[in-house]
Amino acid sequence: MLRNFDVGIVPYPNDSHMEKYASPMKIFEMAACGVPILASDIKSHKELEKFKLGIVYFKNGNFADFSLKLQELILDADLRKKLTELSLKNIVSLSGIKGWKQF
Repeated sequence: MLRNFDVGIVPYPNDSHMEKYASPMKIFEMAACGVPILASDIKSHKELEKFKLGIVYFKNGNFADFSLKLQELILDADLRKKLTELSLKNIVSLSGIKGWKQF
């Protein structure tokens, strides 16, 4: 089902609970399905930059920035394709599965 999404949105708020307990699982699942991701720029999301997944960040709590980034993702098929390819290429390094392409 996730594979059919044009864009995956993870708009977690920046509060002490999310700083401590937010799990990146949704982001990893979307990346593994090749879904371009729009996520708030909270600390727990920004820590994922090292994995080079197809994530576009918006300023947390800034609806104008969220709208702008979402519109860009909706209108720019090339950007979505680039983000999809980036996620699919780099998520493999997180899976621990070697030789997965054989299956």
